[in-house]
Amino acid sequence: MSKHEDAPHQEPTPEQLAAADEPVHVPKGQSRGKFLLILALMIFTLVIYVVPAEFTQMFRSGDPSEESYFAWNHPRDGRQEVNARAFMLESQSMSNLLYFLGVISSDFQPYADALADARDSMLEEEQVGRTIILDRLAQDAGIEITDNELRKVIMEGAILQLSRPSRDTKNAQYPLITIPIRPISDGALLKQVLASANLSPLDYESGLRQLLRIERYESLVGIVAQPKPEAIEAAWKKQHQEYGLDFVAFDVDAARAEAESATADEATLRSWYDGLDSMTKRQKFNAEWVAERAGAELLMWNLADTTEPTKLLERFPSPQGVDPEKVAQDYYNQFANVRFRRAEEKADGATAAERLYRPFEEVADQARRESRIHAALVAYSLDVQNRIRTGLAGDVLAVEAAELGLSYIRDDSQRTQADWSSYPGVGDATFAASILRAARGDKFIPLYVGPANIAFGRAGAISEAGAPNFEDVAARALEEWRKDQAFTIANRKASDFYNAVRAKSGITEATAPLKVDEAMFLDVATAQGYTVNSAGWVDEAKLTGETLDNPTEIERFKTALAFTGRTAMNVEDSVVALPFTTMTRDRVYVLRKLGKRDPPELKLEPRDYKSLRDQAASERSNEVMDELFGSASLKARFGFSFPAREAAEKEKAAQEPAKS
Repeated sequence: MSKHEDAPHQEPTPEQLAAADEPVHVPKGQSRGKFLLILALMIFTLVIYVVPAEFTQMFRSGDPSEESYFAWNHPRDGRQEVNARAFMLESQSMSNLLYFLGVISSDFQPYADALADARDSMLEEEQVGRTIILDRLAQDAGIEITDNELRKVIMEGAILQLSRPSRDTKNAQYPLITIPIRPISDGALLKQVLASANLSPLDYESGLRQLLRIERYESLVGIVAQPKPEAIEAAWKKQHQEYGLDFVAFDVDAARAEAESATADEATLRSWYDGLDSMTKRQKFNAEWVAERAGAELLMWNLADTTEPTKLLERFPSPQGVDPEKVAQDYYNQFANVRFRRAEEKADGATAAERLYRPFEEVADQARRESRIHAALVAYSLDVQNRIRTGLAGDVLAVEAAELGLSYIRDDSQRTQADWSSYPGVGDATFAASILRAARGDKFIPLYVGPANIAFGRAGAISEAGAPNFEDVAARALEEWRKDQAFTIANRKASDFYNAVRAKSGITEATAPLKVDEAMFLDVATAQGYTVNSAGWVDEAKLTGETLDNPTEIERFKTALAFTGRTAMNVEDSVVALPFTTMTRDRVYVLRKLGKRDPPELKLEPRDYKSLRDQAASERSNEVMDELFGSASLKARFGFSFPAREAAEKEKAAQEPAKS
């Protein structure tokens, strides 16, 4: 047995238990305060004289986010530094704001596209830094956004435009960073949408104020960018460049005589028809084009029915506390144009409503009855909509319609919108459109109040609009095929002429520009029996595409240039362009460009001057903003830099092995 086992067991005293819980044990008989002071001095001496500097740095600051991540020189207050944490928070705040604006604009594509571009640009580190600088300068200039101004932007919407860093201006889809703000006039809705986007109202207002301050500051700075008169003149000349053009026309109608003798068997016509792309096929066979169509099952209450739909009203009663008079008045206000129109307009009515609609007092009983039924049908239709989303058997609605006293129509044969518009018991173009719309979507046909009934339902499968079957257009296929053959003949002649010019020029490389002089172009045309027409000097701005009655060949040519020939105009001087076709495929043209010049005289009208002045002012404003706040200018004027990032990049570059 060991000594420990021989020793009698002793319970620890309260003093021993207390000492065991202390992190520092003071030797018996010494003052606790004196002992702790001596210990602290020892640790301090160790840190100062013994422990390496790297270790002491840990005591001073162990958080790299406290280092200067972004820095710039304020004109008055000197060097401004932003640590990584603050910079990240600034970037995150902008991201949250732009995300929220995207949420409320997601259903409107132009807004969504602009915001996607803005989000990409605004969240780049250089742009975040620019935002910090520009907002500070705006506030220093005394620019602030009042509560009324902010409220107006939130309720009425706005389109904000901010400058870009200079490196982005040429390649960006938008010359400026465009940030659309869709209006939300309902305060409760605004709070709800903000909550769904995890953005507080205070952060939303703060972010908008910042953007509005910067936009106003840039606008005020841009005022100094007045366009010079010569810039306005240059802009007008740029819009009115003149092109010298000669051309040869190949008339498709003239080739019809050759095409009329061409024949094709059914297999050839079918193959030709099947090979047409959808757009061409639609153009040629538009009259026979098959519209989209769908089946549907409909539940309806006939408004002329005088019986009471007791079961419907019992199953979907009015909520407690609802004022039936207010419900009736609301129903009248909403559907007077459908349900309570006068048989003849009242000529002496003081307002449009008095002239067109019977007064509420005259139809109050009818409005009370219909509003009760309408409210029950609204509740029932919403119930049906929810069940359609989760799966609803095919025969359920028919059974329920019979139980609730409603009319029921089911027609699984697919019908067009026109078919449903004239369908017995439906007969309403607006409701027919909602049937097809539902067939394209979630199948629920929303409740609709029409002149004769209140209806809703479920749409069946949809057949998309498309080309008719060949059998349905076989009789016209030969005619359209011959038209196509005529175009093919004219197009081939144009290509043969172009190739003949190339052969005579001696230019063998297929991709080389076909540059020939006027005499050679004329010689080839004359040899093949074609006429070279001179369009003279054509003002690009006057190519409106206007269709004239009995146009001359030159007028036809200019109309074609407006729509399909602009690319041909942009070849080099003395070059023969590849053949191009009119939109109506009635001509094929081969042109030779003589040259390009400024208009010989200035014909600047007052309306043109204002437009060009504004355009030149906008361009000059963008130049000034770039000169003042572009990336290069910020570095030169404000010492714009990212010290921590640049140091890390240098260290990484130093560690990478040198390329052999």
